[in-house]
Amino acid sequence: MFAAYELRAGMYDGMDEAVQTISIPNVLVVNSDMDEDLAYELTKLLFERTDDLIAVHPAANDTTVEFTMESTPVPLHPGAIRYFEEIEADIPDDLRP
Repeated sequence: MFAAYELRAGMYDGMDEAVQTISIPNVLVVNSDMDEDLAYELTKLLFERTDDLIAVHPAANDTTVEFTMESTPVPLHPGAIRYFEEIEADIPDDLRP
């Protein structure tokens, strides 16, 4: 699934302005039978340690709750939903199982 995406100004040489484009977001997919606590902890780790991910690859700058809610193509695991509810994220109905 494609998602709307903005290439930030300066991302590439000679690119002085932001450019609207499309992207294919990275999605971590797990089996619905995964333990809810494990899915919760994985989600929490991913969103609370994004600085560590960004240090590995700058594309991780897009690891935000907002981008996740806009671009995730499949329903969220109940453990992930628990994390997002805990941080009071607005979860679209189509991302709930």
